[in-house]
Amino acid sequence: MVKPVGVIAELRAWRERNDLSQVQAVEVMVAGGVPVVLGTLRRWEIGYRQPGPMASKLLEEFLKRHPKVKGKGKGRYGSRAKAAVSEAGVKRIMELRAKGKTLKEIGREMGISESSVSRICGGSRHGKNKAIKL
Repeated sequence: MVKPVGVIAELRAWRERNDLSQVQAVEVMVAGGVPVVLGTLRRWEIGYRQPGPMASKLLEEFLKRHPKVKGKGKGRYGSRAKAAVSEAGVKRIMELRAKGKTLKEIGREMGISESSVSRICGGSRHGKNKAIKL
């Protein structure tokens, strides 16, 4: 494995400045036109893989256009701040789950992650807020 350098070091610093998890960063990048998946970002950051020339250029341009993310820490996934889902929201989630909806379907409908839906169905009332906006 190689040490992440260049654009990946900039990407990691951008995530830290904006207080974003890797999942949140992927969400923001996809919304901003950078078609990256979580596994790829993880492999880049641990140095297992390096982005190709085109991906590096796209990342550089994205980071220059979006140095700050509005609503940081309020992403659908991995938010560091816990926001409780309302009683009505919990009830709706439980109803949808009882009807056989998948965690992903419920998450999309309610604007929260699959893992948040899973935690709520498992008894934890902490969910996440709506998606991060650029």
